[in-house]
Amino acid sequence: MDKRNKEIPADLAEVLERFRLWRSEHEPRTRIPGELWQLAIELARKYGNNLVYKTLLLDRKSLKKRLEPESV
Repeated sequence: MDKRNKEIPADLAEVLERFRLWRSEHEPRTRIPGELWQLAIELARKYGNNLVYKTLLLDRKSLKKRLEPESV
């Protein structure tokens, strides 16, 4: 665990490890699976967009779009 992981909440650090594992097994620019996006969304609602997108190395606009309620 690197120094940055000590500064973030434990649940966010766990999801970061899942993202790292997934990224290590997939080619760059491969779409992130819905399950990982859902975890990121839940954490963004809990800790805020900035911390989550920076920690998980996500596109800020993509995360924000997924946080917006769907119009019916």
